[in-house]
Amino acid sequence: IVDLKSSRYVIPWYELFCSYSNIGTFKMTVDEIRDYFQIGSKYADFRDFKKKVIKMPIDEINNGSNALNVTFEPIKKGRTITGFTFNIKRYY
Repeated sequence: IVDLKSSRYVIPWYELFCSYSNIGTFKMTVDEIRDYFQIGSKYADFRDFKKKVIKMPIDEINNGSNALNVTFEPIKKGRTITGFTFNIKRYY
């Protein structure tokens, strides 16, 4: 069903998305994501954080899994991204 291996964040994201797949959507703040993945101050540049912790693993899940399709949208406070909304579609 799934062939996920390149990013260290892929499997934890996949498991998290599976746990929310019946609901279909959930939100996490940037701080919650940093805590969940124990990132701390790594990826201080937000562009790197978004690319390596969010976008790349989700792209890998979407391309390597025939069970889930995940999209995400930023949650903003003014111009600052404070979190993300994740939408999960499960294929049975």
